Formats: sequence, C-alpha cells, structure tokens
Amino acid sequence: MRKFGYLILNLFICFNLTAGESLFGISENSIGLVQQHFSAAGMARSYETAATDSLQINYMNPAMWTLHSFTTYSINGGYQSAYGDDGTDDSYFNSAAGFGSGFLVIPVMKRKLILGAGLSPFTSLEQRLRSDADSTDVRELLVRGGLSKAGLHVSYRILPNLGAALGAEYIFGKVNKKTTIENLTVNEYALNFIYDYRIYGFGASASMFYQPVKNLTLGFSFRPAAKLDVRVRPETSSVEVNKGRLTSITVPAQFDSGIEYVFSKRSAAGLDFSYQDWQNGYKLADGSTDPHHTKYFRIGAGYERKQSSKLFTSFTERLDLRAGLYYSSLNQKSLGNNISEYGLTLGFSLPLQRFRSRIDFAGAVGRRGSLDVNQYEETFINFGISINALETWFISYED
Repeated sequence: MRKFGYLILNLFICFNLTAGESLFGISENSIGLVQQHFSAAGMARSYETAATDSLQINYMNPAMWTLHSFTTYSINGGYQSAYGDDGTDDSYFNSAAGFGSGFLVIPVMKRKLILGAGLSPFTSLEQRLRSDADSTDVRELLVRGGLSKAGLHVSYRILPNLGAALGAEYIFGKVNKKTTIENLTVNEYALNFIYDYRIYGFGASASMFYQPVKNLTLGFSFRPAAKLDVRVRPETSSVEVNKGRLTSITVPAQFDSGIEYVFSKRSAAGLDFSYQDWQNGYKLADGSTDPHHTKYFRIGAGYERKQSSKLFTSFTERLDLRAGLYYSSLNQKSLGNNISEYGLTLGFSLPLQRFRSRIDFAGAVGRRGSLDVNQYEETFINFGISINALETWFISYED
C-alpha cells in the first residue's frame, strides 16, 4: 500500500500548483496554511457548504451534487498576492498563481445517485526569508510546497429534502526546505542544506444536506483525522545520519457547516463555518503536538443575485452577482499569538452558453496578521476563476 501511495504521489505532484502568498505559515514542522477549496462562486459570496445550484459544482459539500441532472465539470484557478510589513524599514511582496481545483460529476440516476471526482488544495506555503548580517554573511531560508486532496465520492438523495455522500480521498504533496549560509571569511562557497519532505496517505469524507422547510438548506461536511506518511529525502549529504527516512504526521479532522436561504428565484443569502483543531489534532510521529499550531476556524457570509430566467433579456440581467465577507483565525501562530485574517469578497458569473455553461470571476481584498501581536502584517489581494459546463441543460423559460 505504501509503494502504491508513493507512485500516486509522483503521478499527481505536478497538479499541486497552488502556492501560498503569505509570510505566515513557516515553522519547524509546518506543512502550510489551510486552504479552503471554494469554487470562484463560493469565494465571491464567502460561503458554499449549503449553496444550491444545479450548474455550478459545490466544492465543499459533495452531498449537494444530487442537484445535478447531467454530467458537469468545473475547473478552478487563481492568483494571490500580499504586501507585508514587519514594522521596520523592511517590506515584502509575495505572489503566486496556478491551478486550484477541478471536479467532475456524473449522474448515474438523475438527481438521485451521483458519482464524482475532484482535486483540491489542502495546505500551501512558498516563502523566502533572507538575512544580511554584514557584507560577507548571508543566511537565507526558502520554504515551498503544500498538500492537495484527490477524492472519489458517491452522493445519494435519500428523500426529496435529504441527501448524503461518502468519499475516499488521497492526500499528497511535498514541502521543500533550503537553508543557505554564506560566510566568505570562513568558507569559499555557500553552504546549502536542502530537505525534501514528501507526504502522502489516505483519508475519508462524509457530507449531507437537509431542507427542513422550503427555500432553506442546511449543509454539513466532515473529514476525520488522517495519518500520513512523510518521506524525508536530504539532498545535501550522503552521511549516514542524513540518509532518507520515513516518519509520519496526523492532520486534524475538519468540520464544515453552512446555511442558505433562497428569498426568490433571483436572490439568496448564506453563511459558512469551518473548524479544525490544529493545536491538539496535528500530531508528529511520536504523538506530540507542535506549539506553533493553534485552532483554525473561518466564518463567512454573503449574498447572491442570480441571473434572470427570461429567454430574452439584457446582458446585465444574464449575470450572477455576488458579495460577501469573512473572518478567520489561521492554523499557525506568530510570536506565540494567533493570526487573524478578514476580507471582503466580490464576484460575478458570465454566461458562456446560456443555461449550459458559465465562467465565474471572484476577488478578495483583506488584512492578515497585526503588528501589535504578530511578527508581520499583510494586505492581500486574491483573484479566482472557475469554468463550469454541463452536457446539456433544460430550464423553464418565462415569456
């Protein structure tokens, strides 16, 4: 099983392209900051777990896939950038772009039994920290990588107002650390210490939705803790103590819940809450926890104005418009204190082929950390884009 996992890791590693843009998230045992795998539509309205839409795939809750009648796929990517300040004369700018998520939904029985598969980010980091003690002494730390999740899910509508889903997931990725020490008064060349941490293992998921009354939807998703293998591969020395070794980590369980209320055919509002206990649930091979990690949570709320169902209408009436806001406490500490993040989100959907495919755009602007309690303070701007398309589409038109 371990050899199989390592083979899958090498096959999929090229898809782990989402990189972090934050200066936060670097610690001795870090695998990165948590990445919520929203679609661009979910990112724009700041909620997704209970979102009802039969064209856009719900990335957070596979139980919602029972809304789909036809084969549907979605591909998501994005760009992240952040300007950081440490309270001195130093400032930092980081940016990253790449593939985010991809999902495919195949109805075996329309709106009843659904098979689906997807790939999404889990954690990420990619940062460079440099210190110049004097003109002949340079120390640099480069850390990059993160984890992704590939999953297979089965969704079933038990009752007209109740559905559930089960999934098997493969968690994989790598973290690369490179430390450079250069002192020309002692060494003629710079000393590089490079370690490659390849991480892989299996996980599971369960989700459901329930509509207690008309127009009100509740969504829930749960992923239990997962124990992952970590293969450490030094690239700097053949000394016996530095040879590759196999260890493990345990990533904490994840809880997601959401609510959406549809006011009319054209308007809806919702709320999401996510939680992971990285303080007690993130464990090293010996069962110990890491003091740099803390409890993670995120709460987001938003509004969506949907396109008109009229066949002939103006271009602006064919757009979905979204707005939201959120607040989160990140899964790692800085200077021994929790890191807060908050942001405002906006977005819209542009129909590529009306009632059959859309392209979603989303943007977020916000603040991460505080110089009063953390080492850094960042202002960030994120952009997301999703393409959604299905095999065919039927809808009741108004005159």
